[in-house]
Amino acid sequence: MKMIENAGPADRQMIGEVSELISIFPYFQSAYILLLKGLQNTADVRFENQLKTSAMHIASREVLYYFLKKEPVAVKDSIVS
Repeated sequence: MKMIENAGPADRQMIGEVSELISIFPYFQSAYILLLKGLQNTADVRFENQLKTSAMHIASREVLYYFLKKEPVAVKDSIVS
């Protein structure tokens, strides 16, 4: 859950763990999305090839697109009068 809240794996060790999870559960779509986000976050050269492969395993390309392209949302403080 922390990986999703923090927008994906933060280091190569976590990416390896997600890859291992995918090899055990090959139909776990969320793991593919997390793997892609981790590769994107670390500027890994495998990102483009993995994107092509993972896109076939993810049912909603729209979800994939928005998760990869989302910008951090700044929370605005609202003043209640």
